[in-house]
Amino acid sequence: MAKGQALLDAYDYAHGRMDYAVTTSAPTEEKVKRGNALKEARQAVIDAIDNPPARTCKWSQDGYYDEDNGKWNTSCGESFYLSDGTPNENSMKFCPFCGARIESED
Repeated sequence: MAKGQALLDAYDYAHGRMDYAVTTSAPTEEKVKRGNALKEARQAVIDAIDNPPARTCKWSQDGYYDEDNGKWNTSCGESFYLSDGTPNENSMKFCPFCGARIESED
């Protein structure tokens, strides 16, 4: 069983079925639509958990690196200052602002 499916099954068990109202009485068009929407949303969550997108945050400098230019601009719209070296030289793997993997031009 996939991780996403297992997580949602555990949630359903702890909190009751999300589609309980759909299954407890005769189906109407509205209940069927609601049930289908819940199934689609549930599948989207499972897909997102089981196949997360590979996110990267590109870090770049306006000029070249030297002692006076430790400012790195991020693709998530922030700036980070390193007093020495590059993100790779400082073993930085993930952006502290957005959490994506750092991709730097060094």
